[in-house]
Amino acid sequence: MPIILQEHSEQTSPLQLAEMALGIRPLRAVRQGLSESGNAVYRLYLQNGESAVLRTSDRPNPFAFTGRNLDALRTLGLPVQSVIAEGPTQAGGSYIILNWLPGRDLVHELARLTRAQITRLAERVVEDQRRVGRLPQAARFGWAPIGRNGNLDRWTHLLAIRQRHPQLMTEHRSAVYARVFAHCGAAWNRISRPSNPLRSWMI
Repeated sequence: MPIILQEHSEQTSPLQLAEMALGIRPLRAVRQGLSESGNAVYRLYLQNGESAVLRTSDRPNPFAFTGRNLDALRTLGLPVQSVIAEGPTQAGGSYIILNWLPGRDLVHELARLTRAQITRLAERVVEDQRRVGRLPQAARFGWAPIGRNGNLDRWTHLLAIRQRHPQLMTEHRSAVYARVFAHCGAAWNRISRPSNPLRSWMI
């Protein structure tokens, strides 16, 4: 069960917040730059040599369904994080601490990958998407917790949101996604059945 902290000072630093939640003060907290959610994300370096992730938000409940969503994805065999602690802030915001998954962001690695490596990566993306496709389908579109409906009538409305708020997807990361998903069509052809209803959308 996650540790729920009822409140902490408005001026609480990431290190202080982590210490209150974990019962031990991390050695340092390093702000991560690749976040498109509007949250502040920190890598916590713990005294035992491990790392954790601290995410903070000015909003009251953006992490309310994070643990449940991760649990649902974990049952599909996906390598997702686990919630260590979570809670509201006295200032009306919230935070969540998760375990750290080792590796490097694709933004930093894509330029070094060969075409064969990118193809294998695309195959993995497609396979993981097929697993996620086993979850119950929502009746509407947009972000929503797993098992609930979004608040948009059409998926094209998401594109309009992106146009109005371009900061949600940086040009650099958009280019990375475009390169990977350009390989997903061929990968889908190799591992999916022709009768799969998502196949025509992917290619």
